[in-house]
Amino acid sequence: MRGSLPAVALPEILFRRSSCTA
Repeated sequence: MRGSLPAVALPEILFRRSSCTA
């Protein structure tokens, strides 16, 4: 459970940051 949360939060934050930077 704890490993599944960060696993999806990591890509989500990265994608959001990339979109914000772009």
